[in-house]
Amino acid sequence: MREELLGRVDAGRLEQLTLDLVRIRSYTGDTREVAEAYARHLREIGLEVEILRDFQNDPCVVARLRGAGQGPTLEFNGHLDTVPVEHPAPYVQDGRVYGRGSADMKGGLAAMAESARVIAETGIRLKGDLLLVAHGLHEAPDGHGEDLVDLVRRGIKGDSVIITEVASDTLPVVGLGQAAYEFTVTRPGESSHELLTPFGTPHPILAAVRLVNLIQARHAELAKVQIPYVGAESFFVGILHGGDFFNRWTNACRLVGTRRYGPENTYDNVLAELTAMALQVEQE
Repeated sequence: MREELLGRVDAGRLEQLTLDLVRIRSYTGDTREVAEAYARHLREIGLEVEILRDFQNDPCVVARLRGAGQGPTLEFNGHLDTVPVEHPAPYVQDGRVYGRGSADMKGGLAAMAESARVIAETGIRLKGDLLLVAHGLHEAPDGHGEDLVDLVRRGIKGDSVIITEVASDTLPVVGLGQAAYEFTVTRPGESSHELLTPFGTPHPILAAVRLVNLIQARHAELAKVQIPYVGAESFFVGILHGGDFFNRWTNACRLVGTRRYGPENTYDNVLAELTAMALQVEQE
């Protein structure tokens, strides 16, 4: 049975659907067009489809392939939005699809649809439902999964979930959690000329650099411990921005990045870790 199902997977259909989805611009905050296109495709292959518009510009697509009602629901989950970066027109070369969102993660959405289509066409009746969920508020900083959280709170979720955004030929059975952090280092007063700023005035940029050094030291510690299947926990610095002119002593500096943590760690632990770093720099 497994070989029969795999034999029905059509690479041409996967390629075409991926291209069709990638051709639709879908930056976080405006995924209506791609959501409607994806919903149409899922209806065409025989799934029960609903578009939930609680977030008007970023509707969720919820589709089901009904099972026999005798087992748990398996969910395939993916996001419709892409980071807001321009990209050349999509194309195929050497068996790969190139274009904004092809890997992250419209190719995964196409794989979800193809899997459901193969099962539906063979007439196999799963013991439980197959649930496909596509949502649009994923890519930070414009999205924080608000629509997905809303779906879960409403009970629209599987008993187990496969997220089809995978950059390898193996399927991880665990994942890393992600927290996005943002620090703003400030001092009292306005920005001032470097020569007119009193000696001993705290420098927000230098304080932010101190915070970066603490983060990098912790990142090096985390890198020493490898977690099976997912690698090491990590810190990443993505934005460091301060100052408004080359010879002015700024009064603020902003630092933004990510902290990825393992399945045995918790968000509360990560928050406490970040807070302790901030307090240390603040006291210094």
